[in-house]
Amino acid sequence: MPTGVVGLPPVNLLPWWQILIGLVAAPAVIAGAQLARLAFTRERLDQTGPAAVVINFVVFLSLVIFEPTRGATLIFLGASMLFAAVRGSGGCEVVAISNWLLRRDDEIGCPLFWPVDRYESSRSPRA
Repeated sequence: MPTGVVGLPPVNLLPWWQILIGLVAAPAVIAGAQLARLAFTRERLDQTGPAAVVINFVVFLSLVIFEPTRGATLIFLGASMLFAAVRGSGGCEVVAISNWLLRRDDEIGCPLFWPVDRYESSRSPRA
């Protein structure tokens, strides 16, 4: 069975629990972290510098290196990328779903799209 969607791994090769974690649990954890942060401050989170990109990359690598979390991580990131693309939201796809749920516009550094985001932010009127 082909996935038919660019960005998602072949879901027929993954256990059902990894798909569930990638589509439900991971977005819930990110939204929970954003809610916990909102208990202390309502300011927009804008961590898009090099240090945030490196931290995000290290977390990504640590989740993808280990077999038990690899599939769920790829499902989560693939679904988040597609969700961010459909919504037209910039920044890192990790917070795309939780930003939508919480009606936020927080951004964190994304290793894959950081060069593109930096270029776009330098050309946008918001910069």
